[in-house]
Amino acid sequence: MTTDIITPTGAGSLVKQTRTDVATLMNSALAPFILQEQWCSSIQAARDAAPFLAGDKDGELVALSDNADWRASRNRALEIQESLPPPAEIEAAYQAVDQTLRVKPVSGEYQLLASKMLDVLGIKGGDDTDAYVEALAWTLSDVWRAKGDSADTPHWIPIPALAKAVDRVWQYRDSWYHFGGTKRPPLPDIVDHCKEYRRDLVNVRDGIDMLGRTRKRLSQIIRTVNAYETEEW
Repeated sequence: MTTDIITPTGAGSLVKQTRTDVATLMNSALAPFILQEQWCSSIQAARDAAPFLAGDKDGELVALSDNADWRASRNRALEIQESLPPPAEIEAAYQAVDQTLRVKPVSGEYQLLASKMLDVLGIKGGDDTDAYVEALAWTLSDVWRAKGDSADTPHWIPIPALAKAVDRVWQYRDSWYHFGGTKRPPLPDIVDHCKEYRRDLVNVRDGIDMLGRTRKRLSQIIRTVNAYETEEW
């Protein structure tokens, strides 16, 4: 499965897509969250495998301890491994999501999504709308982490988090009653949603990282048992 995750370069990766239709733009911006849904069973399998892949007090895998049935451990490792994505896909997904958390978007990327949000709500452009879009972009470029956020949370809003907030505005019926064609969504509300989804995006990256670490430990078990059998023969 290929990944289609927006990876800002600081040169306006989204800005070049000003003529892109809403579906293409949103699917690209929401790619990390879409990927998380597609890999939810694999992520759960990796979580369930944690006890099997635990280490002892010396850091050695319990599955390869002297008291363990090594062949049974290898068979279980092979079974779990089949439920996980290939290593190359995990690595590519991790790098892409991690980049969205490390590379700050340019103002034009924020403005493009904000403009699309207002377009879909039927709010026509004008000087006041331009000012709203510019103010939202400026605000999102400097949003420090909240209490409970991890230390590596960026001090700005990643594009996937903004896209998720925009999608939330569109999905809620109240948005159409209160905002459609007239009022614009209050900036504080958008920012609060973005902070929530920024936290979720960090969790997406960490979940992919867990997949990678799980595959490595499973591979270690398989290689070790195979090497043992080779020596035994």
